[in-house]
Amino acid sequence: MKFNWGTGIFLFIVLFLVSMLTVVFLSFRQSNELVESEYYPQGIEYQKQIDRRQRAEALSARIDIKQSGSVVVLAYPAEFRNAALSNAEIYFYRPSAEMSDVKIAMQPDTALMQYLPVDNLRAGKYIVKLSWMMNETEYYDEQSIMIGK
Repeated sequence: MKFNWGTGIFLFIVLFLVSMLTVVFLSFRQSNELVESEYYPQGIEYQKQIDRRQRAEALSARIDIKQSGSVVVLAYPAEFRNAALSNAEIYFYRPSAEMSDVKIAMQPDTALMQYLPVDNLRAGKYIVKLSWMMNETEYYDEQSIMIGK
C-alpha cells in the first residue's frame, strides 16, 4: 500500500469520524439533571421571593445555621418566641446531586433552637432554604453550609 494524498485524506476522515462517535458516546453517559425541574414558574414568582427575603432580613437577627459534631444547629431570632408558625420548612438543597436533597419541618424549641442530625445528609455543600409564614406574613432565607462527617 502506497501512502499518498488520497490515503491521508481517507485516514483523516476515518479518525475524525471515530473521534466524533467517541464524543457522542461519552456525552450520553453524562448526567443531565436540571438544577430546578420547574424553572419557568419559579421565575414568575421571583418578585414575591425578593419581598420575602427582605422581610427575613428585617428581623432582629438572621437564623444562624452551624454544624456542631453530628448535628446541624439552627438558632432562631427572638421574633419566633410565641409566634404562630405555619408552612415552615427547611430545605437542604445540594446543587451537585438532586437525590441528596432533604426537606424538614421547621420546629424551634422553647430555647429557639432546633437540632437536626446529619445522618441523612451526605458530606458536601448544601444551600439551606428556609421558608416560613409567621403571623400571616411570609418569609424566606437562604444560606450555604458545608456538611462534614
